[in-house]
This record gives sequence, C-alpha cells and structure tokens, in this order.
Amino acid sequence: MSNTFFRFKQFIVNQDHTAMKVGTDSVLLGGLSTHTTTAVSRILDVGTGTGVVALMLAQRYPQSIVSAIDIDPDAVHQATQNFKDSPFANRLSAQQADYRAFQADSLYDIIVSNPPFFSNSLTCPNKKRTLARHDDTLPLADLIRLSATYLSPNGTFSLILPYDAIRQTTTIAEKNALYPRHITTIFTTNNKHPKRFIADFTLSRPNTTTHSQLTLLTPDGTRTHEYIAALADFYL
Repeated sequence: MSNTFFRFKQFIVNQDHTAMKVGTDSVLLGGLSTHTTTAVSRILDVGTGTGVVALMLAQRYPQSIVSAIDIDPDAVHQATQNFKDSPFANRLSAQQADYRAFQADSLYDIIVSNPPFFSNSLTCPNKKRTLARHDDTLPLADLIRLSATYLSPNGTFSLILPYDAIRQTTTIAEKNALYPRHITTIFTTNNKHPKRFIADFTLSRPNTTTHSQLTLLTPDGTRTHEYIAALADFYL
C-alpha cells in the first residue's frame, strides 16, 4: 500500500486522494529544472497532481507567486490542502482547469509540467490514473504551443519526459519558437539507456544548448552521491 504522505525538509505532501503519487519524475523536475532569471515573480505548474512541483518551486523562489492547474478536481483539492499546510501558503493557489481552455491573466516567468505521456496505448481501469498518465486530455503539441503563448519574454518552460521522446519534443518546441537552452539526461544506472530528460526551453534561441546528466542509482540500488547532492535542499 502506498504511503498517504511524503515528507520533505520544509513541507509534507499528502497524496491519499490523487491517482498519481509523488514520484521521482516530479521531484527531479521540481529540483533540477534550470531557469534563465532569478527575478521570478510568477510560476505556473500544469497538471499539478499533489502539488509537489509547485511546492518545490515555491521553496526555490521565495518571492514568487505560484499557480497550479489540474483537470482532476480531486487532485486540485489535494494540492490546495498541501499548499495550505505548507510554509508558502500565501504564495500558492490551485484551480481545476483544462489547459486548453485556461485563460491566463498575465505571462509567467516559469512554466513547468510533468505531463501525461502515454499515447495510443491501453488505458487503465482506474479512470483517474488514466487521466493522469495518458495524453488524451493534453497532447504534447498542445502543451508546448500553449506554454509558448503564456511564457514571459525571458521565461523558461520546463518539462520531463521519457528520453525516447526527446527528438519529437524539441521538434514541436522549435515549431512554436521555443528553443532548448539546457537538457538534463537522467539515467537510472550507468549501464542502462537514458530513462528521462528534463528540457528547459526559452523564447530566445541560445547560442548553444548546454547538457548535463544525472545517474540516480548505484549498482547495488542505493542513491548516487550526485543524486543526493542534487536534491539535498528537499529530501530528508
């Protein structure tokens, strides 16, 4: 049985009412996405789930206002409660919204998403888990197009996806005038194919795309020193 909560250094994430629990992908996105400016005033988390990415960014950017949206009302309820119970409660809010119908009242300095990524695959009997994992309600092309529209001129759009989707993602992004500034490649262990990537996109084309990589586990299954160091501000 999954734990009903996940404890970080500065906040607790309850997850008893959400289909998708706190996972490595969301924590990596919240902790490792890189952004072009320290003057971050407005952040948008698309598909917030438990709210963990929004909470991590609120911790990283103490002057920011963080808005979170999700299509699942139970996820919004859970995120709202997690926000209220956090030290950043006055800077966080969540609302139920389909991103394709979302009306932003201003541009955002950071937009992040740990999006659903299964396409044309068998759905799960658990309808809420299907909603969270399959891209029927938010195809990747729509996510990228809308994020380009809502991003401030010096802002950053960051997302995490399976590594095999990297070419498709960067191609769609460039068609929407979003350019990869930094890409972090995530390996489970050193001897395996890359598992995930985090891409940080900007509206201005950089002179070059910088790259880094992170290996999560040693051969014996423990966290690597680099993984521990990368998330030292969050993990207990």
